[in-house]
Amino acid sequence: MNGFGTSNNSVRYVKRLTDINGNYVGTISYTKRSVSKSLNKKKSLNYNFKAISSKVLKAKSYAEAARASGSIRLKISELRKKMKAQEMSEDEINRALMHAELVKRACDKKKKHLKAEEEAKAKKENDLTGKSKIKISSDFGDLSIEEFIKLIKKHRSQEEKELAKADMKYLQEFYRQKMKKYDPDREHNPSQNSAASLSIGGVEMEVPAPEPPPGITGETIDEAV
Repeated sequence: MNGFGTSNNSVRYVKRLTDINGNYVGTISYTKRSVSKSLNKKKSLNYNFKAISSKVLKAKSYAEAARASGSIRLKISELRKKMKAQEMSEDEINRALMHAELVKRACDKKKKHLKAEEEAKAKKENDLTGKSKIKISSDFGDLSIEEFIKLIKKHRSQEEKELAKADMKYLQEFYRQKMKKYDPDREHNPSQNSAASLSIGGVEMEVPAPEPPPGITGETIDEAV
């Protein structure tokens, strides 16, 4: 006769032992710890990549760019704490960290540009011919108003391209991971491998199909949505 009992998250199994004649000789028992599936499931990370990059894109002054940089720095710190806690998807956190750090780099560049531009505007000088000159920095020398405007446009273009590239890399990694999770047949059949193309802000990148892992066939991946 077999029996079992439960206690908290563990189950105790008891088995009655008999000899070949059916005579009772003793019992054997063991305890198996049961782990709820909900405990194993990692929480989904709530990361809005467009909101992060938009903070930098919308910054119109050095002060606004500095505030955006501080906000992103806090977000990076928060993501690293979540990584240590191991309660959320590691893939999602790594993807968010990669994006936030790239956006932070673009933000710091914009902050530097805006500071130099604002200082240059405050130091505008007139030469002997009456034409206005802009002392932007030792790196750029004296610029005419027209040259200064062109430089500002160049700075904004550089910053926007870096932000678009950060968003693109985030999406590239997002789709690569989704393709790997939800299309196992594609992963195990190289003949079906293909690449998607994404374009944001004039920046285009490929989303490669995941490489098939060596020595694995017929495996499926279940994902709770």
